[in-house]
Parts: sequence; C-alpha cells; structure tokens
Amino acid sequence: MNVARSYLRKLDTDNQKQDFKQAFDEKFKDIDKQASDLFEHYKKHNKQARKETIEYKKTITDRLDKNDMIVENLNKSLDIMTKGVVSLFFVVAIIALVSLVTGPISNFFGISQGYDFINHEIATKESTWRYLWGILYVLPYVFFGFLIHGVLKAFNAIRWK
Repeated sequence: MNVARSYLRKLDTDNQKQDFKQAFDEKFKDIDKQASDLFEHYKKHNKQARKETIEYKKTITDRLDKNDMIVENLNKSLDIMTKGVVSLFFVVAIIALVSLVTGPISNFFGISQGYDFINHEIATKESTWRYLWGILYVLPYVFFGFLIHGVLKAFNAIRWK
C-alpha cells in the first residue's frame, strides 16, 4: 500500500507538473502573441511617423528654397534701387554744377563778373599777359569738366561695385 500511495503521489505530482507546464505554455503563447501584436502595432506607427517626417522635411526644404529665392530677388531689387538712387544723386549733382556755371546762380557767385573782368583785361591790355587772362577765361570750364568727369568716375565705381 505504501508503494501504491507513493505511486499515486508521484502521479499527482507528475500531473501537477504537466498541468503547470501546460498553463505556463499557454500563458507564454498568449504573452508572445500580445508582444508580437504590440510589435506590429509599433512597427506600423513608426513607419507612418517616418513617412510623415519625410513629408514634413520635404515641405520645409521646399519652403526654405522658396524663401532663399525670395531673399535673392529682394537683394537684387535692393541693389538695383540703391544704384538708381545713387544715379539720381549724381544726375542732380551734374545739373547743379551746370546751373552753377551757366545759370543765374553764377551771378550770385560772381562768375559772370569775373568773365567781364577777364574780357576787359584782354581787350585793354597790350602785353603778352593778356593771353594768360585768356587761360583764366577757359579755366572755369576746365574745372567744370574735371568736376563732371570726377562725378562720372565715382558713379561708375559705385555702379559696377
């Protein structure tokens, strides 16, 4: 009887081990299935997030390229406007110089009285010094020519910079 009891205990223990093993295997299969489902879920969402990130990166790159093009166009426009304003300044400067020498402003600065004095000296003097007065008669025009030449050189230097 002892042997039979011992045998029955052994059978109970073996059955308990098998039952435990089966329950454990079923639980692990269930956990493994849940883990693989979770992995597939995260894989799918990761793929979707990557796709959205790539689309966002493309959108940002397109916008940056568009912004760079706009900034380049604005810089060109600013350069053209700057050259236009500088050109306008030099045109006004040349007109002011011409009006200074030939217009009523020359009377204010005494240029016409200077010419009258030089004409009088050339007409009344009999010496060779009167030819030097003739050089003085041309000197304001030469000075005016150099002034216009300098203004145009400065304009070209700024314009082609």
